[in-house]
Amino acid sequence: MPEMLNKKKERPAEWALALLGRCEYACLGLTDEAQPYCVPVSHVLVDGCVYFHSNPRGYKAELLAQNPRVCLTAVADVHAIPMRFTTEYSSAIAFGTARLGDVYKRQGPETAVYCVEIESITGKRSE
Repeated sequence: MPEMLNKKKERPAEWALALLGRCEYACLGLTDEAQPYCVPVSHVLVDGCVYFHSNPRGYKAELLAQNPRVCLTAVADVHAIPMRFTTEYSSAIAFGTARLGDVYKRQGPETAVYCVEIESITGKRSE
């Protein structure tokens, strides 16, 4: 992953993991061979692994089977500052590999649980 250019805004990995853990959702970035695909997921962070669920026969599952390399982006503490034409925010971007865990069958459709093993993560605080 490239280095962050604005070092004043950069935060350590521990800070980024804490932010990822407290966000209500993250955007999961995937790709097929032609174009990117980004989808919000509800997630939980446990021992450095991000878990999320999906329909095992959906487009997300199809893309993960083709290429399990993913990017997760989470944003919190967002405050627009109109007079400065900017926004304050905290963000975390994690890269890793998703692996399929269990598939559960309850009432309704099956649910697949994935784990993203975080390989690198960066944090940013823009004030």
